[in-house]
Amino acid sequence: MKKLTILFAILACSAVLAPGAEKKDFAKIDTDALTNETQKSAEPTDGMNIVWWVPSEFWKASAAQDKTLTPDERKQLGEAFDPYVVLAIVRTDINSLGAFRFHNKVSVQRDLRVTYVDAKGVEKALAHSDKVNVSVKNIFGFMRPMLGGAMGEMGKNFHFFVFRNSDSKGKQIVSPYLKGTLVVELKKTPREAGGIIRFECPLNSLHVPRECAKCRKKAHISWNFCPWCGLALPK
Repeated sequence: MKKLTILFAILACSAVLAPGAEKKDFAKIDTDALTNETQKSAEPTDGMNIVWWVPSEFWKASAAQDKTLTPDERKQLGEAFDPYVVLAIVRTDINSLGAFRFHNKVSVQRDLRVTYVDAKGVEKALAHSDKVNVSVKNIFGFMRPMLGGAMGEMGKNFHFFVFRNSDSKGKQIVSPYLKGTLVVELKKTPREAGGIIRFECPLNSLHVPRECAKCRKKAHISWNFCPWCGLALPK
């Protein structure tokens, strides 16, 4: 009976806003952990689909931890990505012999739909940004060869897509600090099954871990109750 009570408590907390928690200083964010949260693949599939959501907080954390940058350069790098939602996507067919056939950027964009579902369940479609500032373009320029060097052909075939992160009133749509879901739909193609990828927010890696007062275990930012002992977590 106690286990059922704990389970229902956890399920119930998923329907409410995430508790107010302390944000990590950008200099203390683990960018590897952040990348693990924001890089996913669509499965099951007969090919390969990988989507990397690169929030502006990734750039701010990277800049804060780069000792070669001046304070002004750090500020410029972080703010350059604030107006956008950036996705890096690679799609490929895999034939019966295991050979890859990568999709080009035009075809990936044609079969791509991105939406955001807020805490109230309201869905908003994100629009492609026709104009991207020069700083962002320059960063994409040096990231492509870096990905290629690290991941070979797969890295070379990561395509960057930029969406506007504000509505008609100028209000931010997607925030990794607020409860909501960024939904990336990769439509089915004649040779590849596609799939839907969901990034649940708030992102755990951007927050100072909350510790259960009883069992001393670290709790995910989206939980209101400790899943191990059922105790209410600190707000």
